[in-house]
Amino acid sequence: MDFNFSFDHVAALSNTTNATNDGLLYRWNGHAVTPTQWCTDYRPCWVFGGQSDPAFVLSQPSSTFFVMFLALQCIVIGVYILHQREYRGQLQFSRVYWGFGMLLWGLGAFFAGLSYEMLEWELKCRDREYCILYSWMEMVYVVWQVAAMDFLALGEAIRVLRSPLVVFRIGVYAVFNLLTYATLSTVGALTGIQALLSFELVVLFGFPTMGMALCISFIAWQRTPWGTCKNDKKIATYMGIFYSWVVMVLSGVAYVVYNRFGPEEWLWDTYRISFTGNHVLHIILIVWAFMVAFQAPFMVDSAKLRENIAGAFDTTKKTK
Repeated sequence: MDFNFSFDHVAALSNTTNATNDGLLYRWNGHAVTPTQWCTDYRPCWVFGGQSDPAFVLSQPSSTFFVMFLALQCIVIGVYILHQREYRGQLQFSRVYWGFGMLLWGLGAFFAGLSYEMLEWELKCRDREYCILYSWMEMVYVVWQVAAMDFLALGEAIRVLRSPLVVFRIGVYAVFNLLTYATLSTVGALTGIQALLSFELVVLFGFPTMGMALCISFIAWQRTPWGTCKNDKKIATYMGIFYSWVVMVLSGVAYVVYNRFGPEEWLWDTYRISFTGNHVLHIILIVWAFMVAFQAPFMVDSAKLRENIAGAFDTTKKTK
């Protein structure tokens, strides 16, 4: 049994509604949405091949553009950082983790764009009586999203911190955070518990990681004194990366606030303008990705961390 089948089967996401699957249906103003209503009443679509039995439906074209732009942007930045992983002949592990983090972020955004935007009608509405809330692609997206944040935070720790033990503990936390989230999201897929499949849970698991990375970046910025050309360049890098973490945190806050208090439904019902929480999130993250791209060439591992690791494994030291 493949995962796609088990998700639809166990979560009871079928073509009929009953008490078992009713909570996993897509709803607008409290009402379940049919495939026909999706494009005529609730979401902008480009329909190809006729309205009654379309050959293909592209859902939310403007939101698709922004998320796919973000996906391509992050993938390119990730590949670039990995390509520039050495500095003065030394492998920079901070760049490796940042590179893989951006790459995972881009791939996750790509799957998000397919499932939440571009192919949303195809995956959630086609051949169904009522549209469903989630698809299997979102499982890939959310797990990769949490993994990306963990990679970025670990890369930031290697770039800034001096203690190998602290960096190791952050690595253990990152692995535990990812495995815990992957377990909960899998349980959500198999049982149909909506809260375990929501983006809000991604934010819940991502915020501690982002907050930790934000604090690390701030500490690095504050402990480097101004006054020399070398230090001023270093501080500018620390400031840039610190502000990029601030923008990332703001993107999550803005998404949650807009979804709860924003005028999405009013804009669509009144003016047929689709401006969703996804628009807000992805536009801010595009700015964040540009900020990361500008700082990427200046990322280097903490010299003190390298010294402390080398000292811990130095077998030439003689004990008294």
